[in-house]
Amino acid sequence: WVVTAAHCTDGATSATVYLGATERTKPEVEYNVDSKKFKQHMGYNNIILRNDISLIEIPSVAYTSRIQKIRLPSKSSSYSSYAGQKVVASGWGLTSDTAPAVASTLQYAHMDVIENSVCTEAYNSFVITDKNICTATPKGTSTCSGDSGGPL
Repeated sequence: WVVTAAHCTDGATSATVYLGATERTKPEVEYNVDSKKFKQHMGYNNIILRNDISLIEIPSVAYTSRIQKIRLPSKSSSYSSYAGQKVVASGWGLTSDTAPAVASTLQYAHMDVIENSVCTEAYNSFVITDKNICTATPKGTSTCSGDSGGPL
């Protein structure tokens, strides 16, 4: 299974899944997946992006140094707030708001998780809930268009 954002699969008829790539066009494994293999969260709301998570079923894959399963914490070891934690986001999205195209090599950004109350001031309480993780964007370093569905 591949974890992504529901807004990435919503309305799509298929998706191409690239595994083990640091160069966007050179994956170790590539799958073209029909939308019948998408499992979108039943509570997904495309207006406010609530429950914005989807799974894509892929055939069994051999793990390599670049292809690994994700490790999710048990519910008992998860936090009520991740504020203060250091995180890394990665993707091939735009490298600036004015970039003409997405990146060809995998990009990453180190960020700090902040209190959701700070996000609420910027967005509003209708969008930000206790299910969101908000990050600071020091010096404009953050994700950008094209990074949706990527890991944090």
